[in-house]
Amino acid sequence: MKIQLVEPMWGKILLENLNEYANNEDLRNYIPFFADGVVFLYPLFLVAFYVSGILTNNKDYKKYAILTFFGVGVSVLITLLIQAFVTKARPESFLNSNMLLLKHFPSISFPSDHATVGFAMAFGIILS
Repeated sequence: MKIQLVEPMWGKILLENLNEYANNEDLRNYIPFFADGVVFLYPLFLVAFYVSGILTNNKDYKKYAILTFFGVGVSVLITLLIQAFVTKARPESFLNSNMLLLKHFPSISFPSDHATVGFAMAFGIILS
C-alpha cells in the first residue's frame, strides 16, 4: 500500500501560472535542455574533475569526484525506495494538455529524480 500525496490548491495555481508564463515559443525551445539535458552533463563534469586530478596529481580531486559519484548513487537509491512507498500524480493530471512544457513518460513525481541528482551533485561540489 502506497501513501498518496495530493497537490494543494496553491500548488496547482502556482503551476498553472508558471506554465502560462513559460509557455511561449522562445522558452519552449530551451526547456527540454534545462529539464533533461543538464542532468546528463553531471557525469561529464565528474569525469573531467577526476581526470583533472590525474593530470595535476591532486588526490583530493579524484577522491571528491568518486565520493560525489557514490553520493549521487546513494541519493538515487533512497529516492527509489521512497517512490516504492509514496506516490504523487504528475502535474499533467490537472493541467490542460496543451499547456505542458515537456513531454515525458508518466511516472511518479515525488521525490523528483532530477532534483535529487542535482542536489546531491551540488552538495558534493560544495563539500569538495
